[in-house]
Amino acid sequence: MVTLERADARDFALWRSLDPRLDESEYRFKAQAGRCLFVFEDGQAAGVLRWQLFWDWIPFVTLLWLPQERRGRGVGRRAMELWEEQMRESGRTLVMTSTMAEERAQHFYHRLGYRDCGCLVKNCPPLVENMEIFLMKPL
Repeated sequence: MVTLERADARDFALWRSLDPRLDESEYRFKAQAGRCLFVFEDGQAAGVLRWQLFWDWIPFVTLLWLPQERRGRGVGRRAMELWEEQMRESGRTLVMTSTMAEERAQHFYHRLGYRDCGCLVKNCPPLVENMEIFLMKPL
């Protein structure tokens, strides 16, 4: 069974083990706002889902991360369904995310009903990735 649980400011060590890119002050800010969620599978921390508001009103997943051994088994799909359900219950009618063009994640989001809605071309070294695809889904 997959569940989402709101992270608490005291959970930083666990969060850091799953998401080393987010510094502690930003983590505390996002955790307080309810925008850092642990993905649990059968009671064990299985990953993280981090989100924010795009244009200050559209819920936007900035990170869904699961270790390799938990991918391809429906955990990520269920985590996204649970998050979308939370957004729908809070009155939201549209959600977004983005992924690099080189990543396979775009296909995952397409299977969930997300559609491409734009991109940013990055032409500024030292970034290796060259295009970020934005995706949206009406709820």
